[in-house]
Amino acid sequence: MQRMAALSSSSSGNSIPIMDATEFVSLWKAEKQIILELLDREDSHVTRCIADMALTERQRRKLRHVIELVLSDTLYTLLLGLDGAAPIGNVQACYTIYDSDHRLISRDGCLAYQAHAHFRAESQ
Repeated sequence: MQRMAALSSSSSGNSIPIMDATEFVSLWKAEKQIILELLDREDSHVTRCIADMALTERQRRKLRHVIELVLSDTLYTLLLGLDGAAPIGNVQACYTIYDSDHRLISRDGCLAYQAHAHFRAESQ
């Protein structure tokens, strides 16, 4: 069950969600779904590029599966990198994440656990 983030007023007057590591990772998982939905839109550049490949229906399903795996692996690695559990490029360091109002979202170890739950548990 996805929980809704509380809202707070930012210095610019806009309401922004108050989030923790769970919500932060959940939003990246949602972003993955948004990207995958682009594959179903006829007007997207990606869909046109795939159509130009003249794939069979079976090949299209396999390609979509590969794209989904690549997105999951990329987002998982990105989140681990921010958490210090994997390198970003050749640099491995822990990062503390704050929102624009300087409220803590995540510090050491929180993202790795949530990233595993959202991106690895789905494939097990």
